[in-house]
Amino acid sequence: MTNFRSISRGFASLLLAMICLGASAQPTRLYRAGPTADASFLRFVDGTGGGVTATSAAGTVVLTAQQASTAFTPVASKWQVKGQVTKNGKQAHVAVDVQPGEFVTVVALPGSAEGLALQLLREQPDDFNAIKASLGFANLAEKECEAAGLKLAGRDTFLFEKADAKTFSRRLLNPVDVSVQLTCGGKPVGAALALGQLEAGERYSVLAIPDTKGPRLIFAHDSLTQ
Repeated sequence: MTNFRSISRGFASLLLAMICLGASAQPTRLYRAGPTADASFLRFVDGTGGGVTATSAAGTVVLTAQQASTAFTPVASKWQVKGQVTKNGKQAHVAVDVQPGEFVTVVALPGSAEGLALQLLREQPDDFNAIKASLGFANLAEKECEAAGLKLAGRDTFLFEKADAKTFSRRLLNPVDVSVQLTCGGKPVGAALALGQLEAGERYSVLAIPDTKGPRLIFAHDSLTQ
């Protein structure tokens, strides 16, 4: 009974924090010196184009095409976070075990006719830097985009080449204004994505997502809820 109450409280805190994020709370940056050993964080990303709802008995948060990602929310480590994501009557159940020091991203993707697909991306960051920006890249569209890469838009400078499927690759960048281009097999695919001005000490993520019109990019600021 104690475990059930602990899990319920953990997921309730997660959803309430995300609801506050959508309303008025301002996200804060990740710790410049790195998280404490027992800290764990979780966020949701909508890779379906907008309209995914995350729900539990505690409340609901809706993601949109304009705000496809929540901030990272602290959760109790070594406990299973449970809930459900839905869109247009389709659903997928969430059951995530988050380990100490982990940053877990739950990505909702188009799935079968009966439901949505969920993809987990796990990181234990070790690249915190106060004078550089950290950019991560993950390819969740490996069927549509083999040997996925990310290069500076309008240039032949690659930031990532042949990214591993369903995991984050990450590197440090100077804090400058950046636009990026997805490549598949070394060839540009889709439109360039403006990331804007990257800030020193901040962390960011770009995800390649499958789409009916071809793979596309989603950009997220790896911020924390307060």
